[in-house]
Amino acid sequence: LASLFLQVGRETGVDPFILAAVAHVESRFGSALKPDLTGDCEPRTWYTQGVPVQNTGWTSLKPKYFGKPLFAPANATLGNAPNPLQLHGSLTSGCWGLGLMQIDYNQRWSWVSANNWRDPLTNIRKGASILQENLKALQAKNVTGELLIRGTIAAYNTGIGNVLKSISIGRDVDATTAGGVFGNHDYSRRVLSAQNDFVAKFRALPA
Repeated sequence: LASLFLQVGRETGVDPFILAAVAHVESRFGSALKPDLTGDCEPRTWYTQGVPVQNTGWTSLKPKYFGKPLFAPANATLGNAPNPLQLHGSLTSGCWGLGLMQIDYNQRWSWVSANNWRDPLTNIRKGASILQENLKALQAKNVTGELLIRGTIAAYNTGIGNVLKSISIGRDVDATTAGGVFGNHDYSRRVLSAQNDFVAKFRALPA
């Protein structure tokens, strides 16, 4: 895997040690995933206009979930979005994080539908793309320094909207994050800690 992180780092300009650290926190480099390479298996409830979806199908509105154990019907559709419970026959367990970098189906269903997310290189490339999107969005709001770095990473977990809201009200950027397979509300710190560990180990390798 190390060569893949380095390759994507060269392709995108994203620090390969950050990419490796995200994969470590998200999935322990895949060892924390189910055999089908899915994770994040907490049940999610889909709502339309504040009403839980049961047997009425989906609407064209963007779904929101609140972590309760209720799923939409297996034959439901959401605009052009495939039902995640049927997608590629892989999400019948109700898992939403996909692959090494735990790409979130709820946010990236179009990409998931068109790409082989189980391929490690493809998955890492998408993770790098998400980090780049987050960085640009924060730079557009004149976020700089350590806050820019931590916010970019935190948004990978909790979404750019949540990070921008936290910044606007003076709250820590990790306030709405979950810590992957490790802990809660310290996601960017855990990623940066892992990055530092990987850099130190790399520098300790014989020349």
